[in-house]
Amino acid sequence: MANKHGMLLAKYLSGQNISWKGLLRSFATSFYDIKLAQTGLSLEEAQSLGYNAEKIEMRAMYKNSGF
Repeated sequence: MANKHGMLLAKYLSGQNISWKGLLRSFATSFYDIKLAQTGLSLEEAQSLGYNAEKIEMRAMYKNSGF
């Protein structure tokens, strides 16, 4: 998300018109060797709001999840 904010700021400062609706509930955290991240609504929340949603779970490789 910080990368997206940086890109939006750069476009804004260069005089471009920008529009971004944002995103819901994004976080990333770690506790010792446990790393967790999420972006968006839960499956149940999305379905209760009428979205045709599916759930995707991904397991990051330890070397690539350096947050």
